[in-house]
Amino acid sequence: MSISFHCVSCNRKINVHDRFATRMLRCPSCDTNQRVPDRSTLPATQQATATNVIGINQDLTAIATPVIEPARVDDVVKPSTSYESGDGEYDEPTAEARSSRRSKDKGHGKEEEDLEWDITPMVDVAFLLLIFFMLTASFSIQKAIPTSAEEKEKPSRNPIQRERTDQPESFVIQIDEFNAYTVISNDGGTMDATSKQELIVVLQDLKSQLGEVSPRVIIQAHSLSLHGAVVACMDGAREAGFDSFQMQSVDEFD
Repeated sequence: MSISFHCVSCNRKINVHDRFATRMLRCPSCDTNQRVPDRSTLPATQQATATNVIGINQDLTAIATPVIEPARVDDVVKPSTSYESGDGEYDEPTAEARSSRRSKDKGHGKEEEDLEWDITPMVDVAFLLLIFFMLTASFSIQKAIPTSAEEKEKPSRNPIQRERTDQPESFVIQIDEFNAYTVISNDGGTMDATSKQELIVVLQDLKSQLGEVSPRVIIQAHSLSLHGAVVACMDGAREAGFDSFQMQSVDEFD
């Protein structure tokens, strides 16, 4: 079945299939967009002619190209709920089906976004834990050098030097607050010296009495004595042949 009508612009006769009724088509001659009339609105003679038309003239057949125009309130046409393809017709999805499909697509995209994991914070935490355990790890400190038991049981190879008990181990030189010297020997004898030269003479006499023995010199300096007197005492003792010293600071002598 076909519908025949004339173009409103160029008055060309156009034959189209009746499924294009009430749709917008473009004229193949003048490219004018116009609406295909419904079969019920055609005159009776034109309806009869359209009914008897078996074939469609190839030269007069319009290229059915749907166009989009701004919708008008009084000219709104409800779209068809079915489409035809090469294999046959299929129903147009409803608004609910389209909204449901969009929601599913959005949900699927959200799931894909949720599956993306950023492992950068996990790597940072792993490094922080590694540094923490490295700093808090306990290390064993070797406090002594281990020795075998055999070395302890072996006798010492160094000769033991026994000190002579009949010789003095030390003697005392006192420096009072007036920077005067008093030499006290091991046997209790005292010898006074007021200067460095006198002290050297006294210490040389003491050294000649002791012989090869060189006892330690204990220098007891008063807290009010001068530092130069202490230095002079040490220099005099070295000139006399003594080389071992012990310093003591006292507030008063016995």
